[in-house]
Amino acid sequence: MDIYRYTEYRKFLKEWVENQGARGKSRELALQLGVHTSLISQVLNEKRHLSLENVCELSEFLRLSSEETEFLFVIYHSSRAGSERLKQYYDHKIQTLLKNRAEVRARLSKDAEPIETVHSEFYSSWLYSAIRNLSAINSYKTTNDIAKGLGLPRTIVKEVCDFLVLNGLCEIKEGELTCGPPMTHISRHSPVVKSHHSNWRIKAIERVVLQNEKDLFFTMPMSLSEKDAEKFREALLKVISTIHKDVRNSKSETVRTLNIDFFSFIE
Repeated sequence: MDIYRYTEYRKFLKEWVENQGARGKSRELALQLGVHTSLISQVLNEKRHLSLENVCELSEFLRLSSEETEFLFVIYHSSRAGSERLKQYYDHKIQTLLKNRAEVRARLSKDAEPIETVHSEFYSSWLYSAIRNLSAINSYKTTNDIAKGLGLPRTIVKEVCDFLVLNGLCEIKEGELTCGPPMTHISRHSPVVKSHHSNWRIKAIERVVLQNEKDLFFTMPMSLSEKDAEKFREALLKVISTIHKDVRNSKSETVRTLNIDFFSFIE
């Protein structure tokens, strides 16, 4: 569910519960928030309000990003405003947040590469593309699952997830992290392309010591003719093109990194 379609938090919460399609969600929600189920029923019927502390727990329960959490708090305060002037203040804040979000999303077309201001951050660490790809797999839909899979602290993973969602590279659907555009691309002329290549080759070096049978590492220094060198280069480009095309339609079940190095080691 898209929380940005709502200006009243209780309507958002009611539709979220209804969309779960399973009994006991109200009870589960009450247990998570530490309140009685009768309070949840009254909130869903718009007869009572949650406390600010309850809303904080609600954000964690729904696995909202930091931006979505901020929006939740604003529509909460708008719903509880005790005067028309205060309500107008929060309503204006709601419109400002929606406008800012629309501007960010407008700058990112669905299958486009990240805008330049995002490039340096996204390609500064292997984590961003790693988490983005993991979010396409059903067993990695929460920050906890991703953190466990990568063996990293949840706080670090959440920061990366928030960045990806804010910049349209991932999305939150029904409380779960999902991959945004199917592909990202970086030009070989980009000032951050060196970081991108280096980051994943460092991960390959770390991985090779594990000697996992499912991994493949191949190193072959060679001497050959200029003609064959060019022929092999073209062959590798065809392989890359084929993989790039096929992976777009491949079902997301696992993650792999492909590093291909074919270079001259003399000046």
